[in-house]
Amino acid sequence: MQGFNFEHPWVLSLLLLFLVCRFFCKAKYERFFIPHLSLVSHNHKLKDRFLPLFQWLGVIFLVLSLASPVQNRGWAVSESQSVDIVLVLDLSGSMRYPINSTQTRFDALIEVVSEFIKNRRGDRIGVVSFGSFSAVTVPLTFDTRLATQIIQKLFIGAVGERTALYDSIFETYLMLEDSTASSKVAIIFTDGINNEGTTPLDVIKEIVLQSDIILYTVGFGLVDELELKELAMLGNGQYFKAENKEQLRFIYESIDKLEKSKVEGEMKMLKSHYFVFTLFLSLLSFLLYLYLKNQRGLQ
Repeated sequence: MQGFNFEHPWVLSLLLLFLVCRFFCKAKYERFFIPHLSLVSHNHKLKDRFLPLFQWLGVIFLVLSLASPVQNRGWAVSESQSVDIVLVLDLSGSMRYPINSTQTRFDALIEVVSEFIKNRRGDRIGVVSFGSFSAVTVPLTFDTRLATQIIQKLFIGAVGERTALYDSIFETYLMLEDSTASSKVAIIFTDGINNEGTTPLDVIKEIVLQSDIILYTVGFGLVDELELKELAMLGNGQYFKAENKEQLRFIYESIDKLEKSKVEGEMKMLKSHYFVFTLFLSLLSFLLYLYLKNQRGLQ
């Protein structure tokens, strides 16, 4: 469960013990009567008021430190156990083509890809966008919510109007090259044919063939199906063809099932610990308490 809590909440019950001792475990001192003491005594009312305050603040913050306050930031697995997935998205001008009365190819892609990312809990997601050139839009991250937010801010033509498909594949394989994940996956979506960029097709084929990255290609519209099929085959993946949003959603659901993480039972909660701050406040409170008590004894 995400949010703020304590790792050892039972320790908080010590506050009750301190409270009971405050009233029933008072120290006993011998009393002496000194006449006319008020003539030489100083006014300690203000310090007497702050002494118990700092004493109790010290106790409270100390108990809070022992209870170990933490903030749960979500679930994740180690990089070596997760699946690293890079989504390669076509943002070229042809993505404006309408698929129904309310949506374009781009609208359908963003909707389906956002759903796909939300289902990949525990895996790292990266995004490469391409048009006239390619760009890393989201570096590999466990934060699927952030990845979704960035995806939804993309727009057609953000990286140009043409189709630098080969450059985007080269960029994707560079991103995954140093990954130590148990499985590395690239999913390329395009609705056109490469007509821009500097990377030759032969170089791309050799990179895909020599890599252990699984490559899925998705064609939406007028694409070179033979080329996309060959790339998917060289990358030990599959080629899919989509004509509408429903088919596109089915394709991403199929890939999601094929590339499910096998280590969901070994996921760990990411935590931020705050006991250092409460421990510092406790120490500060006790120091102020001792200072005021010593000042009171000197006057």
